[in-house]
Amino acid sequence: MELKFLLDSNAVIDFLGAKYPVEGMNLISSAVDDIPTISIISKIEVLSYKAREIVSIAFKLLQRCTCN
Repeated sequence: MELKFLLDSNAVIDFLGAKYPVEGMNLISSAVDDIPTISIISKIEVLSYKAREIVSIAFKLLQRCTCN
């Protein structure tokens, strides 16, 4: 199994908040489609983020990720 992407908590939070330009959103969107890897620390950081609307979406996204 080849790992293509390792997502950081800031990348996930900014993606969910649509803070990237179109090219960045497309890149991270393709990473999400490929089932990225995320560290358990990053997963905790994303889930502890203060914005409620982002947390519910993040939870669904993180369920698709593999944790290392």
